[in-house]
Amino acid sequence: MPTTGAKGSLTLADLAGKDYGDVSWEKLLDQMSIEDMTTLINTGGWQTAAIESVGKMATSDCDGPSGLSNYVTGSNGTQFPTEVLMAQTWSKEMAEKIGDALGQEFANANNYGWYGPAMNLHRTAFLLTYMTEQTFRETCLKPFEMVVKNFDFERYVMGMMTAYNWLGTVPAISSSELLNDVLRGEWGFQGMVISDYNGSYGFEITDAAIRAGNDFMLGYGMAESNKLEDTDSATCVLAMRQACKNILYTVANSGYYADEAAAQGGMSGMTRLFIMADAAAVVLALGIEALVVLRWMKKRRESASK
Repeated sequence: MPTTGAKGSLTLADLAGKDYGDVSWEKLLDQMSIEDMTTLINTGGWQTAAIESVGKMATSDCDGPSGLSNYVTGSNGTQFPTEVLMAQTWSKEMAEKIGDALGQEFANANNYGWYGPAMNLHRTAFLLTYMTEQTFRETCLKPFEMVVKNFDFERYVMGMMTAYNWLGTVPAISSSELLNDVLRGEWGFQGMVISDYNGSYGFEITDAAIRAGNDFMLGYGMAESNKLEDTDSATCVLAMRQACKNILYTVANSGYYADEAAAQGGMSGMTRLFIMADAAAVVLALGIEALVVLRWMKKRRESASK
């Protein structure tokens, strides 16, 4: 049974930028209680929860693949063309420009989580879930494989979303072969896996999901299927701990923890920049106004002396 609820002074900010295998992660995870882990895993609806024991701030996520949109926080931005339409241009340069613009809008809104940009193979919703491994690897899995393997750290995708469909007799959310063996084992993915919306449809079971490598539930932890009742079991708590590590590692390496001030709950570099620009504009305006007033007073004195 792993340690839970231990006293410690580490915060998530201390581990921002640390390697996934750094031993400090284990010390940080020791500080989380069962309740902390349950909250972090199950409360994933357009957010990640604040966890006081490790000094983790609350964050917000946006839904939809075509732009900044969060109905919970009210953040909205430009809605770009869909991925299918962008692909029809055959222009990688245009796609890169759109990506840069999207990233800037998300940074401006201080939102660094995104349920996009639709890495999945665009296909009919009536996906056949019985297929050969070769077919699966050459079609449905190929876009995900390309994204995981072909990017450097600065552009590394650290979040994946599981689908509603089943792989044979197992829901994708509970497929260890897919999430642990292929995604993490073969491809070397380091980050968190989130479910699609957790509407408690009878198959999105948190206990089964975290054991299979789906770390995070897109919902509010209210469903009966979200309950983690086997917490006297070391295997359950170890699965919770691993899921929390993946979530924390992802958030710590996001824009929320891009610099020390932001990590400590202060202002980000961009916020400071905007405040400095605003202050400079105010000083300039006051200076111009002072010059106008002084000039007016000078003219008035000259007129009075005549």
